[in-house]
Amino acid sequence: MRLTYDPRRHIGCSKLREKFAGAEAVRVCDELRVELAPDGATDSVELLNANVHRADWGGVQVLLVDDASSERREIALPVL
Repeated sequence: MRLTYDPRRHIGCSKLREKFAGAEAVRVCDELRVELAPDGATDSVELLNANVHRADWGGVQVLLVDDASSERREIALPVL
């Protein structure tokens, strides 16, 4: 998984796997878009207008959890 932020377009993105040709973007609401592969699998989740939320991201602790092993790790997001 890859987390990205595009400051020009103000989009935060969680890419779950490589994008496949023919992926379809589905706008869930004004702030959320999901890209689906032709087989229905989720390629990415995009947070639109992420700049509205971004001011709160710097120094925030993100908790990563491996559900299979219950391993947990916290990381701090950098201030951009």
